[in-house]
Amino acid sequence: MSKYEVYDRIIQNNSLEDYKAYCLFNLRHHRHYKPFNCALIMAQRPGAKYVQTERAWKREGYEVKPEAIPIVIMQVNGPVTLVYDREDVYETKAQLRLIDEEEMLREDKRKVEEEEYAGWVRQVIKSGIRVAESRFGERMGGKAENLLSPIQLHYTETENGQFRDKAVMAYHQITLSSELSTHEKALTLLHELGHLYCGHIPGERTNANGLPEYREISTELTKLRGQMTEAAQRMKEIEGEKGNEAEYRALEVRCKELRGAERAIMREEGDKKEYEAQLVCKLLCERNSLEDNKSDNYLYSHARDGKMPEISITTVMEAIEKIAAKLDI
Repeated sequence: MSKYEVYDRIIQNNSLEDYKAYCLFNLRHHRHYKPFNCALIMAQRPGAKYVQTERAWKREGYEVKPEAIPIVIMQVNGPVTLVYDREDVYETKAQLRLIDEEEMLREDKRKVEEEEYAGWVRQVIKSGIRVAESRFGERMGGKAENLLSPIQLHYTETENGQFRDKAVMAYHQITLSSELSTHEKALTLLHELGHLYCGHIPGERTNANGLPEYREISTELTKLRGQMTEAAQRMKEIEGEKGNEAEYRALEVRCKELRGAERAIMREEGDKKEYEAQLVCKLLCERNSLEDNKSDNYLYSHARDGKMPEISITTVMEAIEKIAAKLDI
């Protein structure tokens, strides 16, 4: 089963409720399973609530039912691991600890403290992405961008008990508002990393940053710009020629119409990019029990009839995987 098929199974037709269910499943299992394994479990067993290996179930006094069908997940440094849902096991001891699904979701939400945030920033720098601060004011929390000229970043790493100075070239930068609290900076960092790892920002891709190829969400934009180029070239060819005044004026009108259409598509594409980045931030916050008072309002306000905009769920999920691995969250 390909990644596309996995994500298509768990989030059908860009359903926001399906995405919310995936977020909750990550919250229940974030201590044991990475985001992709959570998706694998949900794809194979829709409605799964609480999943463990057979050994883990036995430690808690349960046995796997003979007829149970295992759920296959990926294993670090190995092929696969088999896990089982609560419905696949039965009790073998008296006075067992009851598995309360609601209790697992009542984990207190927390804020990112200075030490944790500093650790995230170090990991981002090691990935060849510069992190800076600036005074943006109230309307802007941060931005991710391609650097016009690469910058060499220096950091220290421990190897065999010794500190070693290392360097990496940065081709991208995330700038955060200096007026934000530490927790707000952390959430904004996740959002801007979402932009980078969804391929929203142009710039050089390296082994260090591991960014996907830059992508335009709208295929219409490329087609439109091609038409604008053709019209501009034709205008240049006939400029000043007698007998072509009417064609020239018609091309001027055409170019104006195309520029208006381009602006409308770019606004729509910008909204879709913001939505993708916010989905990344939402899941990583849920997965790590972080306070996040903005994502739900934003995501629901931009949904229509329970469906998210026409975005790439696979792109969002792959971004989540990469960021979670880099920050170890």
